[in-house]
Amino acid sequence: MAGYTYSAGGQLPPASPLPLSPDALVKRQLILAQATVLARRGRYEKAEHILLNLARQHPSWPPIFDLLARIYAQQDRLADAQQYWKHALSLDAMNPQYLAAYERVVALRQRPEQSYRLSSPMFKAAIIALLSILLLWFFMVQIQSAVERGLESLPHTIESAVATALAPDVSDGTAINRVPHSSEPRLDMR
Repeated sequence: MAGYTYSAGGQLPPASPLPLSPDALVKRQLILAQATVLARRGRYEKAEHILLNLARQHPSWPPIFDLLARIYAQQDRLADAQQYWKHALSLDAMNPQYLAAYERVVALRQRPEQSYRLSSPMFKAAIIALLSILLLWFFMVQIQSAVERGLESLPHTIESAVATALAPDVSDGTAINRVPHSSEPRLDMR
């Protein structure tokens, strides 16, 4: 088809007039399967390279252009996806999957641009940051509350600890030589 270009920059070659041998058909199907596996594993660049080479050899085989369009749609390259589904439809106008995919990508391209996508890494990072801030705020409130409760009783605690440590214990008559018990606070005044 004249007018359609590969993303790699080359024109679509004219359709091959000769029918393919059974071996060539199997080889073509295996190459497409390899590109499909690569695409499913997220290795889009390698799959695209294989498909573009396959398209040069078999420019009238629609599944190549369908898979290229799917890869581009996964990468949010909607203009490229639309172009390749349109080309797949030009080769197989009765394929309902190509038509549905083409209509979906056209509708997506006509929607107003979204500033975020729920699956984008930036959106996920923003959610994690927001949750971290909320968690930090929660702990800060808890710490502040504990500190306020502790500060209210702190003067009484210090006064009672000092008074207990310094006050003579006259109940048993050993106030001067008394050694604090291990559980009592010790003041080292050297």
